[in-house]
Amino acid sequence: MIKAYFFDLMGTLIYVDKMSPLKNILPREQHQFLLKNDISKFISSDKNRNEIEKILYSADISIYSDSDTVIKTLKDEGYKLAIISNIYSVTKDKIENNFKNFLNNFDVLTWSCECGLVKPDKEIFTHTLDKLNREYNLNIALNEVVMIGDRMDRDVQPALEIGMKAKLIDRTKQGLEDVI
Repeated sequence: MIKAYFFDLMGTLIYVDKMSPLKNILPREQHQFLLKNDISKFISSDKNRNEIEKILYSADISIYSDSDTVIKTLKDEGYKLAIISNIYSVTKDKIENNFKNFLNNFDVLTWSCECGLVKPDKEIFTHTLDKLNREYNLNIALNEVVMIGDRMDRDVQPALEIGMKAKLIDRTKQGLEDVI
């Protein structure tokens, strides 16, 4: 029996545009560091940090048209909901400020920049479930959770490997309700 749905954020529930220039600026190690830490801990020149922040702040972020309705329906049906996202602290702050009402539908928000774990690390999934169970005095098992994401390698496969159910969404062909 399914008791909870965990969602990837970017590419699954929200659309983010204009962050691709970061790939030209950041080597892989720095990208991974920023996903696990606040940008204030990033040791770089002020010019480089300012350029990164400018790109992140200027990114266009919007909720997919069906995300709000589907999430509210799942919440109304009594499912526990969580987000697990590899996310920069600057982007997290922007999303929290601009989409507060949407995020209030979720029982747990797991941001890589706060917990220090990055998908596909399986620990980020168990961390989220442990947090959900602790905060709500529940005993939801891994096989009672469905993870939904847009990446097989980061969202679906690691969730399946630890015993969760998981579904891949391709936003170019599917709506969220098609996957649920």
